[in-house]
Amino acid sequence: MSTDARVVEDQTVYLADLIDRSAAPNAPLHGITFRRCTIRGPVIIYPMGAFSTNRCSWQVSDISTLFYELADGEHTGLLPVADLSFEDCDFQNIGVAGSPALRPLLEAGFQNLEPSTSSDIG
Repeated sequence: MSTDARVVEDQTVYLADLIDRSAAPNAPLHGITFRRCTIRGPVIIYPMGAFSTNRCSWQVSDISTLFYELADGEHTGLLPVADLSFEDCDFQNIGVAGSPALRPLLEAGFQNLEPSTSSDIG
């Protein structure tokens, strides 16, 4: 699937299939809007730029099962993403890694996550 369209609607998307293998090793997947898509892994995404979710669902009841808190710096084995937008999407087998500040933003954009009572949300 080409990312040239910049808008992907009503499709099942395996994020790993969108990686540009001719780009630099840590080049982010960027500049795509997904609408009403099923987004599949397995993959852990690492937002490095604008990243938004609206009315999306996740197949978990607690964000702690999919969110991996990381310190700033370089990380290996993650899919960097930037300037991605997800609207009315269903995420399956996708994890998200990022700073503690990302967690409440992630919680706010998903329909079926219960707000965490963990003390590390700030």
